[in-house]
Amino acid sequence: MGSGALVPPPPRLVVLPLLLLALGSAANAQCHIRRCTAEFVDTTSGVLATEGRAHMCAALRSYEQCAQRFTRACRGDITYHSIIRGIPDLMEQHQCSHDGPTISVTRKVESSCSLSTAEGHRLFCSVFGDPHVRTFRNELHTCRARGAWPLLDTAPLFVQATNSPAGARGATVMTKITIIFHGFRDCTEQKVYQAEVGNLPAAFVDGSRNGGPRDTGSVLRVLERDPGRHVEIRANFADTLVSIRHVGGSLSFAVRMPEALLTPRREQKEGIGGEPQRELEPAPQLCLDGCPRGERLQLSRFTESASGAPPVMSVEEAQARCHNVLPKEDFYFRACVFDLMVTGQMNFSHTAAEALQDARALLPDSALAHVTKSNLSSASRQTASVCLLVVLLVLS
Repeated sequence: MGSGALVPPPPRLVVLPLLLLALGSAANAQCHIRRCTAEFVDTTSGVLATEGRAHMCAALRSYEQCAQRFTRACRGDITYHSIIRGIPDLMEQHQCSHDGPTISVTRKVESSCSLSTAEGHRLFCSVFGDPHVRTFRNELHTCRARGAWPLLDTAPLFVQATNSPAGARGATVMTKITIIFHGFRDCTEQKVYQAEVGNLPAAFVDGSRNGGPRDTGSVLRVLERDPGRHVEIRANFADTLVSIRHVGGSLSFAVRMPEALLTPRREQKEGIGGEPQRELEPAPQLCLDGCPRGERLQLSRFTESASGAPPVMSVEEAQARCHNVLPKEDFYFRACVFDLMVTGQMNFSHTAAEALQDARALLPDSALAHVTKSNLSSASRQTASVCLLVVLLVLS
């Protein structure tokens, strides 16, 4: 056999890892042993004769070390224990010692840690206050929605918010938010972030701040911008940025992500943690669809609350206070006035102001942050054409 020729691995060496890789898809959610198997298959496919046994032994040592990292998480998993028993057999077959060099696959993994569709036009959504929604289509809604509602359901992430009453006049605010970042290739594990009023953590629920032991290239990160007040989560594999803020007794959410990723991952039929979810088939996504018609409120109705009782704060006082923090009479200004009138809580003026900050930071053109009738119609036409294109691509 000439120099540089490919050596087909023995049948046992090929069949066992591939079989276990297939079995790994049924492993429990916390056991990621199939990633170790995928790495092993990747580094031993088409091994050169010039690399010989030394390369195979190094790959087996890496496989064994990777598997050992999941001992606790994979306890009781049949796939995992089959691999743990099988690796020593393979090492004995190839006359490998347990001590020696290993193979690093970091560079190979990092190069593939990006969704191929995460490119093109970026869209923006924001949910804040009582709650006010600026959708990906630049539609502007104010909702009375109580309970758990999905904001977003896509391939890279799922977001659900829980809205609770604020005061006695029908107002609701976001008091809890749960974000599930779905695992992606060998780059990041599934991660869950959860915030509640009074608790804006700087880490995922498992205490980590990244995508797990395989995340060596900043694929997924939690960044604390202002302790207890502002957290960002960067999902770089999907070119997605999430902003979560805590002001007074409410939370706010904003996201920027590629238009190509807005196709639903699945239909949601029940809320997270058993919380009720109002709409069923299909579940509305507030960032994509806005508020259901039966849940919408009109910002122009400043003189009455949802219950018909007089406002808590006069329109003149609310406008004066909102002018102190908001430069233009746009959607954010009107949302601020509405919230002050129905709740009387000054924190809502800062909520609207910080939502505007998110719009300036996340929109590709900060000039579009101030939503007025003149720029809304143009932006809506552009975004509508984009969403139509996405739908046509999905149906084709």
